[in-house]
Amino acid sequence: MVSAEEYLQTNIDTLPYKQEITVPLDTSKEIAKYQPIDIRISFDNVCWGTNETIHSIRVGVDDGTGLQEIESQIYDIESSDETHIKSCSLVFLIPEGATGKEKYYVLYDSKETEPANYPKHVSVEDTHYFYEPIPGQKIDFDYYGIRQDGFVIYAVVQRGQLLGNPIALYTLKFKPNSTSVETFNLDQCGNFDFRYGVPGEPDYVGTSWSTEITKTVLVEGNLMIRVRLECISPRGDIQSDNIYTYYYSPTNAKRIWIDAHHEILKSITIDEPSILDGVYGGITSIKSRSASIEKMNVGDILPTVYVFTEENVVQEYSVPQNPESIERELVLSTQDDVELGSKGWVCLGDATSGKVHGIIFDSTTGITDGPEDGVQIKVFAKQNIKLPGLEADTGNLYLTRNAYENGNHQTTLDQGKIYQYKVEFLTVETGGYTRIDEESTFYQSVIKNIPVFRGNVTEGEEQKERFTLTVYAHFARSVPLGSLFSAALGKNVSYIYAELYQDDSFRSSGSVGRLSLGSISLNMTGKNLREKLQMVLGIFDWKNLSLFKKIRFPDLDPGGYLVKIFRENPRFAKERQYIGFALVNLTKDTAIRIRCRLQGAIAISLTDQEKQGVENVRCALEIDNTTIAEAVTDSEGNTRLFAPCYSLKPYQLKIFYQGFLIEEEQVRLNSVRRFIAMKKSFSLERYGLSLTVTDNWGFAPAVEVNPTLVSSEMTTATTIRGESIEEGTYGFSNLLPASYHLSLSYKSFRLEQDVALDQTTTLTVMFPAEFALNLSIFNSYADRLSNGEISLQRNGKTESTSIQQNGTAIASIPPGDYEILVRANNENIAQQQ
Repeated sequence: MVSAEEYLQTNIDTLPYKQEITVPLDTSKEIAKYQPIDIRISFDNVCWGTNETIHSIRVGVDDGTGLQEIESQIYDIESSDETHIKSCSLVFLIPEGATGKEKYYVLYDSKETEPANYPKHVSVEDTHYFYEPIPGQKIDFDYYGIRQDGFVIYAVVQRGQLLGNPIALYTLKFKPNSTSVETFNLDQCGNFDFRYGVPGEPDYVGTSWSTEITKTVLVEGNLMIRVRLECISPRGDIQSDNIYTYYYSPTNAKRIWIDAHHEILKSITIDEPSILDGVYGGITSIKSRSASIEKMNVGDILPTVYVFTEENVVQEYSVPQNPESIERELVLSTQDDVELGSKGWVCLGDATSGKVHGIIFDSTTGITDGPEDGVQIKVFAKQNIKLPGLEADTGNLYLTRNAYENGNHQTTLDQGKIYQYKVEFLTVETGGYTRIDEESTFYQSVIKNIPVFRGNVTEGEEQKERFTLTVYAHFARSVPLGSLFSAALGKNVSYIYAELYQDDSFRSSGSVGRLSLGSISLNMTGKNLREKLQMVLGIFDWKNLSLFKKIRFPDLDPGGYLVKIFRENPRFAKERQYIGFALVNLTKDTAIRIRCRLQGAIAISLTDQEKQGVENVRCALEIDNTTIAEAVTDSEGNTRLFAPCYSLKPYQLKIFYQGFLIEEEQVRLNSVRRFIAMKKSFSLERYGLSLTVTDNWGFAPAVEVNPTLVSSEMTTATTIRGESIEEGTYGFSNLLPASYHLSLSYKSFRLEQDVALDQTTTLTVMFPAEFALNLSIFNSYADRLSNGEISLQRNGKTESTSIQQNGTAIASIPPGDYEILVRANNENIAQQQ
């Protein structure tokens, strides 16, 4: 069978210049699929292009059946003039269909071409996260948020703290399908600062403590993000300069590459070198369990460390998942002297699920000069908090310099010493440590060609001014220090909680109170009663005692915000109560006061003309076009909206279905609605559209044509997709009566048609996709035939075209599989099935 698509003359085929790309991977391996390729290209001919998005450059893959365009990205352009590119860095992914036999090409033109307009799969935002579950106990950091197709993948921390522990230069990995940076979405932490040990808690100093950061977005494209962080430790003795690169990955494997550079600015004698004798990377697992505060249920400590050792074997070590001591429970100590071997990888994993988090070095040599070169592994776990209702543990895997050898321990860091390396921080959901082992071969091959330049910046970054928002909550009764008692005792003790939103997106949250906590690390050993009392009183931040309950949200970008106030664990209700809100436009440090009220409710029901409940109807309460509360109807068409009872603040109740605003009215919630919900019922009409699609041969298209509907009557642009019923037949169900715009598309072909729907409708359309089939016909002596006929057969239908005198034939046919028959002198002389 011959596919007409094989003969498609696409835009990429018309580009006049083509250079083959050598891919440094064995693409026949399953693991090669979707691996990123990032190489430097110099053009042999004149190449048109003005910037990273307006250019003629394309990447094609040829598996022997013709060129197929694949998505690509360029950056770090070297121009020969304003409209031509001399060289650039080029990114693309190995396609899913790679077999190892395909070839890769970069194609381009010397003249202006239309931009590629590839979908933007990845994005980066410079923002801030704040969470204060107990007043004074904060998770507070600035970060670059890396998203893929709307989901949060990583947060690259610029500066900040996690419950008193510094986390500058960390990479926070989030669980699959996370839509926001939230504690309960945290999966694992990779630390790529440089630190060394000191007595006390926290037990280290270094660049993770840095507060003055130089940050730059080096590259932001459709397939790749690259950012840079530079900082100096507060003691002024270490400088770090790290570059983080993320490539689009449509599989469950997620990887970020770090190019780290640490320099010792002053000679250092390490105060407490037993474990932290010069750490330049690692993985920190955080496990927290709370019986009463859901957001404090975070993470896991995976049970096994796998190390590819210097003996070139894989060693396994068990890690305590529930450590019982506040002292380190050592798994691998300095004296164990476990070093990485040539494959340069180590990981934390769970053999049962196959999930692993790993770090792979490009090489375990060349990190520094002298005998310290190499990577030693230290592993321990410890219990940080143990209370009746709250437990917090950490597991630490540290990558240290090769400071211990044959009983000799090097405990100084020399001025001018440089430690530099490239690593991949990889998470896979299945496959186990063998997946890390396989990846190491690919990574160490590919990384040699990655063009990372610290000097070239695709997009300059402005330093944004940020502000603090202080929120006072009035008339919000709760138990004093309620969140502390709730967390510590594991009981549902009432407390006040605030959430901050910007543009309908969650930003920060925390407990609202009058008195905050300082350090809650208490050691009562050997203390008398008076000393114990002084220590307990000392955990409170008395200097910032407030007459009113308050919370501060620091480091906020200017703009509009919504603050919501809740009463958690209310005495006479099962669910949290929404008791207050405020809108604020932040242009400077600002304090606002929210007068809280009781929560009211609106019970809403939606039915259609058949009296059937309507599911997935969005119901919203708005003030000044800002959504204050929203809910979605269930399968019975019912839902409930909750909002504070501000009788003098009318809400606008809006009902949305498939992007249409179907009802709108003003409502007021008075105190009666605390006990008796306001009832609202709405009805609508819904109809179906049955769509039959044929090609110009009268058959169902052999390709997917992706029928969609949109309407100019929608208040929120919403694309409604048809459901495939059978070949060539699609169904749109439960549509509102309206004027719709129908679109069908395949590659560059598109069919558009307006449809007025006021009843159940059946529609038939012909999709006009046709490809040019160019044939050259030869006889058995390799001479061109000068006469005859070509017949194309498909599903019992035949179309014929004459062979031209020059031995060629041309036909335009829709996509599909065909049988070709060649006739000359009334005889069948060739046939291809």
